[in-house]
Amino acid sequence: IEPTVTFRKIRTPAVLETDIRRRLAKLETLIPEIIGAHVLVELADRHHRDGKRWRVRIEVSVPGATEGQNPACQ
Repeated sequence: IEPTVTFRKIRTPAVLETDIRRRLAKLETLIPEIIGAHVLVELADRHHRDGKRWRVRIEVSVPGATEGQNPACQ
């Protein structure tokens, strides 16, 4: 698979994108049915005492699934 990685509200650090792609490749070895993946990384609302918080959304496509549906859970 060739995943799509999107960054919002942050600069795109190459090392982070490389790590995300490496982890997705590992996931693909565990679940070879994956036909697509999209990762969204964004800076969540800032909290001064807590530091930076990140929001990460991962969408994985497998054959036979519609959006929001996991065929393994049926």
